[in-house]
Amino acid sequence: ASFAAIVFSVDPKDVGRAGITLFYISLFLGLSGGLFLLMAYLRNKKLRINVKEMIHDIFRHSILLSVFFVGLLFLHQSNMLNIISAVCLVVFTLAIEIYFSKMK
Repeated sequence: ASFAAIVFSVDPKDVGRAGITLFYISLFLGLSGGLFLLMAYLRNKKLRINVKEMIHDIFRHSILLSVFFVGLLFLHQSNMLNIISAVCLVVFTLAIEIYFSKMK
């Protein structure tokens, strides 16, 4: 709801850094929550995996995917998105996933 309010009521050219920061924060929170619900549903209904056992993995994956997508959007907005920066973002995201998956 906060993301929709920011998108429809804020002009990105007039708000400055505070408005852009709120946009990215609300996008990250909304995206991570939506991905969490989607992944939990898919693992429970489609794959028949008990969600209670996988809740930490689902939460970690939804946050990492949100960081990846918001990072891509930020790079695009900053005119810094190219193949090298996208590959670096993928490598960074995968390194974080490997680090946290080894901690188990």
